[in-house]
Amino acid sequence: MPKRLIGLMVAFVLAFTLGATASGPAWAAPNPPSNSDSAKSAATTAKEQAAAKKKAAKQAAAAKAAAAKAKADAVAKARAKERARLKAILESGPKAVAAERAAAAARANARVAKARVTATSRAAVAAKARANAAAKASVKAKTRAAVVAKSKASKKEKAAAKASAKAAATAAKSAAKASAAASKAYVSASKAYAKAQTRATARTQAAKTARLVYVGYAKQRAQILAATAKTAKARSTAAGKTAAVAKARYKAAAKVTAAARKKLVAANKAAAPYRKKVTAAAASATVAKAQYTAAKAASKAAKAELKAANKAVKKAKKKNRPAAVARQQAAAKRVAATSAAQASAKARTAAAGKVYVAAVNAARPANAAAAAATRSYQAAAKKSAAARTAAVRTGATAKAAKRAADKAAKTASGAKKAAGPNASWSPKDFMVFNNPRGSKAKRYRIITAFNKAVDSVPAGGQIRMAMYLFDIKSVANSLIKADKRGVSVQIIIDGEESNKWIRKVKRALGKNKKSRSFVATCKHSCLSNSQAVIHAKFYTFSVAGQRKYVSILSSANPYTGNTSLSWNNAHAIVGDKIIFDSLNQYFTDMLRDKPNRKYWRSTTSGKYTIWMYPQTPKKENDIVWMNALNQVKCKTSKGYGTSDGRTMIRLANWGWSSQRIDIAKKLVELKGKGCNVQVMINRGRITKPVMQALLKKTKYGKTPIYDAWRDGDNDGFASLYVHHKMMTINGRMGKRDVKITWTGSQNFTGPGTYTNTDIVLRILDSKVTKAYEENFAYIRGRYTRKVSRMPWSVGRVNKALE
Repeated sequence: MPKRLIGLMVAFVLAFTLGATASGPAWAAPNPPSNSDSAKSAATTAKEQAAAKKKAAKQAAAAKAAAAKAKADAVAKARAKERARLKAILESGPKAVAAERAAAAARANARVAKARVTATSRAAVAAKARANAAAKASVKAKTRAAVVAKSKASKKEKAAAKASAKAAATAAKSAAKASAAASKAYVSASKAYAKAQTRATARTQAAKTARLVYVGYAKQRAQILAATAKTAKARSTAAGKTAAVAKARYKAAAKVTAAARKKLVAANKAAAPYRKKVTAAAASATVAKAQYTAAKAASKAAKAELKAANKAVKKAKKKNRPAAVARQQAAAKRVAATSAAQASAKARTAAAGKVYVAAVNAARPANAAAAAATRSYQAAAKKSAAARTAAVRTGATAKAAKRAADKAAKTASGAKKAAGPNASWSPKDFMVFNNPRGSKAKRYRIITAFNKAVDSVPAGGQIRMAMYLFDIKSVANSLIKADKRGVSVQIIIDGEESNKWIRKVKRALGKNKKSRSFVATCKHSCLSNSQAVIHAKFYTFSVAGQRKYVSILSSANPYTGNTSLSWNNAHAIVGDKIIFDSLNQYFTDMLRDKPNRKYWRSTTSGKYTIWMYPQTPKKENDIVWMNALNQVKCKTSKGYGTSDGRTMIRLANWGWSSQRIDIAKKLVELKGKGCNVQVMINRGRITKPVMQALLKKTKYGKTPIYDAWRDGDNDGFASLYVHHKMMTINGRMGKRDVKITWTGSQNFTGPGTYTNTDIVLRILDSKVTKAYEENFAYIRGRYTRKVSRMPWSVGRVNKALE
């Protein structure tokens, strides 16, 4: 068999054997997978898993898309908010200007309406006077007509009297109508004036609000201008770099041009001899060519002459033949001569041409070098001119950018300065206690808070402050700086105060009450013409950093004695326009310096109430402190008062005179009823009757009295004392349990109630009450002595207490 056929058979047998071995017997083969139950289950599970995965992927994609959309929405919202903020900042100035113009127009209309009221009032009065006169004349004429009618007067006289009475009655009616019309016009003008005045007031208030909004954006404007200045500086820097690069390029191009010019000069210098030779050769060749041309022309003329002579010879007769032959011979000689001359000239011309060509060939390298140098120089000069133009242009751009950057920087610097050094301050209501026995920072806590507020007021803002004493250097400097940056700083201070720092402030601000800034004094307390002082201590800030309507009320003056010698407090009320406006009105009323012993009034806003003095009380409860104490019940609920359910009263005051002995008696009475009463005094600033009243024994023992006065040499001037004017009630008042604090500037004295300008502040806040109780306990535990009997030094007090 052929080998190929044998090979195929072997392969077939091997394939069959291997297939049978792998598959096994036919009866052992399983059912096809597609037909088994397990395969169907597996397929179903796989399908479900695939569907679940697809669903999960879809949900994840949806969640991702939702998150991306939420993020995009948040970003868009933030951008919109930022755009709105920027728009509000940028529009606040124009809005303030527009509002002020509208207010000015409204005030002008109100003045016109007022003038109209005055005119119509005068017209109405005059018309009424005329009506009254006409009525009297009518009555008189009627009476006269009646008398004449009864008399024996003639009919003509009676008729005349009757006609006169009738005319007078008509005139009276006309005058009455005119008077009524004038009165109606006056009423109408009065109504119009009232509307105009209301509109002017509203628009003036709107203008103030708009102005305040504009002033309040001082920090934001400074930030925007700083960003603008930064951008302008970046542009200026970039422009400067571009200009420097352009200048460097111009310098490089100028150097290249100068080098090319040197090369050109050198090349021209090297080519000059060759050019001279070429010029000389060209001149020689030109002369030779001219000579050759002349010789050629002469030769041609001679030949023409010879030709003519030859013809003449042929035509000549025997008689004339010798002469013709002679001419022919002469012409032949001339032809020979001119031909020789022409050949000689031609040879010279060829030689001159060869010399010229040789000179040109010899000059060609030098001329090529000069031409190349010329081209290089021209290209360099062109580039240099372009570089110079670019340098000039970029230099001008850089200068303009620098001017713009300097202007923007100056504007930004001015805006930053106008915003104040503490423009970022964003306070909330706060209270501060100093510690005269602590570090300098603790002693000056109240002063630091006050300086922060002053430094936060931007240009266009207003600071108003009323105080009794002043001698702090840092406060003086802060106020002067505030005035310099454009803040209205208005101060009322007691006339007795005079030291170098208040004098410095007076010199800086002036004393003119009509100026933007001033320091004013009053005859007495501004609202009383008797023995009294400006004892109120309050400070208002129209804008303070990022907040508006900030008021600070304190027991402390900006005074060394109220930092390092005495215990004091201060309260900041932020964003409360009602309290702010009330204190500003108090300042305005004080500024008039007109006595008003019945001025006493109060303002409540939220948890705050302020009472402003002087006062002329008619009954016991008109006294704020007595009104509060008369409502106290000594049993209270859990969470108030003491652990055994007794109302707690804590009271501390700098000065206590006999005119306010009613408070002492009431405290002792409440102690006798079971209240937990503790009192802190200065033995050098309390009268004997008050001390005797406080030391009175009750069924619960004596009222705990703590003396904070430290006067080692008993000269009446202490090295440490309490200057609080505070009271806390933690327990039952009336029908409810409360935690209330009273503080301010008022001492328990006659002048404090009746004549001084003073303030009492009440705060309905448990946290404030707790802070005052803790401060009371701290001072009591470390810096007071308990008093159980009358100290010998009591009664050595200032007359001001009485």
